[in-house]
Amino acid sequence: MSVVWAIAKTTFHEALRRRVLNIVLLFAVVSILASRLFSWLSQGEEIKFILDMSSNSIRFFSMLIAVLLGASMIPAEVERRTIFTILAKPVGRTQFLLGKYLGGVLTLLTNIAIMGVIYLVVLVFKDRSYAFNATLWEGVLLMVMEVSLLLAIAVATSAVASTPFTMVFAFFIYFTGHMGEVFRQLSSPEHVSNVGVRMLMGFIYAILPHFPNFDLREPLLLGEAVPLFYVGKVIVSAVVYIGVVLAIGHLLFSQREF
Repeated sequence: MSVVWAIAKTTFHEALRRRVLNIVLLFAVVSILASRLFSWLSQGEEIKFILDMSSNSIRFFSMLIAVLLGASMIPAEVERRTIFTILAKPVGRTQFLLGKYLGGVLTLLTNIAIMGVIYLVVLVFKDRSYAFNATLWEGVLLMVMEVSLLLAIAVATSAVASTPFTMVFAFFIYFTGHMGEVFRQLSSPEHVSNVGVRMLMGFIYAILPHFPNFDLREPLLLGEAVPLFYVGKVIVSAVVYIGVVLAIGHLLFSQREF
């Protein structure tokens, strides 16, 4: 475990020095602050405007960081040929992959924490009651799980693919994962008569990560409480999915020849 943690810390420190990730974080902070400046566009709905725009900003820029970071982790080590030095030591490929992923998660947590603090400051200046809104912080927690899942997909793919391919594939999975309801409908006899097509659509629906489940903006804007059971169920499903994805990534990585 000490080896995994050492790789995670190294990955984390390298990520903090990456200029492109810092630029993305800067854009995220500016976007969150801008939600306060432009809230006058929605007279009488200023707080909802801030909540919606800030939540969207955190989700979008966190997703971008997860893809950019996850897609380049392993390919960068291969290009610099440092992976040969690392794997020549008593470091297994499983430890290397887990260390890289955990380092990425630490990076995401740090960036989301920074965005979350700015988000909180903006909200406190507008309405202090939202600082203690359970749905808001449940939403942030599910954002963390969402981008951690996306990071796992990117890291697992990057174990055997190039950075550009991994980025395209991760974005494709992310946006396709938001179309789960479409595939569910196409797997129903009410919408599609062909049995083969229905089975295919049902299979795609079953294996896709359902990213809309992580989005609590609607209940937040409506002022509705979200049951802890729902939040727990989404977190457990995300953890299971992350485990499966990393296991697949490990199998692919273990077969790769350098």
